[in-house]
Amino acid sequence: MGQREAYDWHDHRIHWMSQTLPPKIAAAKNQPHHVFDWTIPGTFEGRPLRIAGSLDYEPPPAGNSRILVIVGVLIALAGGAAIVLRRRRERKPLASFAEASLSDGTARRLQRSKRRKR
Repeated sequence: MGQREAYDWHDHRIHWMSQTLPPKIAAAKNQPHHVFDWTIPGTFEGRPLRIAGSLDYEPPPAGNSRILVIVGVLIALAGGAAIVLRRRRERKPLASFAEASLSDGTARRLQRSKRRKR
């Protein structure tokens, strides 16, 4: 086998292959379950061996995913609010924006017409 002390492989005999959940898990998803025991025969240096284990189900921790989603949404909202507030502070008043966007000639005519009205 070589000098390594650990080996990995993917074996369909040691995990659930169906698209549907095992019946006892489907009936009670919030409880742990023993699904089945498994053994894989093999040989090492000409001697037979068996690798044994079990497939067990542990339900996910309750509520953790909801908390993470809530925290993520709050962070996104806070970031969005910070961006909106920053952009509002950087905006010029509408009148100065309009004057800045007018050509020099138009701005001068507006100033003259304001003086005449006084």
